[in-house]
Amino acid sequence: MGQARSFVHRGNPFRSDTTWRVVLIQGLLALGIGLYALLAEESARHTIVLLIGLFLLLNGLHLAWEALTDSGNGGDDMDRYRLVRAAIGIVTGLIVVIDRFQDFIGLDAARVVAGIGLIGMGIVTLIGIVATREALGWRIAALGSAVLLAAWGGVVLYQASNESGASEFIGWGAIAIGVAMIAIAGYRRQRSPGDTAPV
Repeated sequence: MGQARSFVHRGNPFRSDTTWRVVLIQGLLALGIGLYALLAEESARHTIVLLIGLFLLLNGLHLAWEALTDSGNGGDDMDRYRLVRAAIGIVTGLIVVIDRFQDFIGLDAARVVAGIGLIGMGIVTLIGIVATREALGWRIAALGSAVLLAAWGGVVLYQASNESGASEFIGWGAIAIGVAMIAIAGYRRQRSPGDTAPV
């Protein structure tokens, strides 16, 4: 059973380093952060950075777990990129989360760290997709997810450098990215063979 699962998992041409369920959760989180930024602008300043830090941390831990357990099943060429992406998520996420409670770098610096984390995860995924294209093929949905993560990082960096209207900008940006990620999750679910289990 484990070998069959591993074969199906590796054989999906639109496979990314995450499953459609994880992309759906990422999209819902981005959508939630965007709505929160628009609806509770005054209280959202610090909380949004914390939520993005938690997103980075949890995403990094999930990717590390996935890469380590996948390599036990024979793995694929993308495992090393998953581990680098996991390290970026864990380190930047920890810095942002710890700063929220210790305030050792400040809000703007925490935004920069969060933005760099998102951009780094997106770029490493893009590099991995290009580097493994011969072995795993081009994965369109994975490319889209990576570009959206990097774009979300760009929005966060913009917020760090432009305070006026930044909450509204990050709100609408996160909503757009969240909706796009939810659409990508739906596309991946539709394309994944034999994966019809409910969410």
